Amino acid sequence: MQQYIALTLLIEKDEPGYVAYCQELDVASSGATVEEATENISDAVEAYLNVLEKEGIREQIFKEKGIRMFPVRPTSVPCKERFVLKNGAFYHPYIKELHQLQVARA
Repeated sequence: MQQYIALTLLIEKDEPGYVAYCQELDVASSGATVEEATENISDAVEAYLNVLEKEGIREQIFKEKGIRMFPVRPTSVPCKERFVLKNGAFYHPYIKELHQLQVARA
């Protein structure tokens, strides 16, 4: 069964590059460019989600953090598109299809 989650990424300039943060999961990463920071935070979020799945605690953590799962790709999420804040940082939506997670079960 397909399920999706919608998360929000915050990307900020931080010399010499950029810091990216997923607020809902409390996961952070960085990169030399916006694109690299976005790719790195996406990888970090996926790795974190894989650990939750492997440990069998995904539903518990999602409940604690108020993360909803959707049966179809959500179109109405808190952050629908990238928008820039006054300090130059910006929010970026991140929608993840959960069945794509790479979990190696023993």
